[in-house]
Amino acid sequence: MLIALFAGFQLFGVIGLALGPILLVIAVSLYQEHVWHDLWNVMMSEGKK
Repeated sequence: MLIALFAGFQLFGVIGLALGPILLVIAVSLYQEHVWHDLWNVMMSEGKK
């Protein structure tokens, strides 16, 4: 969480102090639901058709 606060602040300024942790929570939730893996599989299977 501290890294998300720091990275958000560095990338987006003061607004990033709130935006960084929010983006982290969204990214971790998508990872836990295997959305990234499923998206990768869809992108890789499109080229094989």
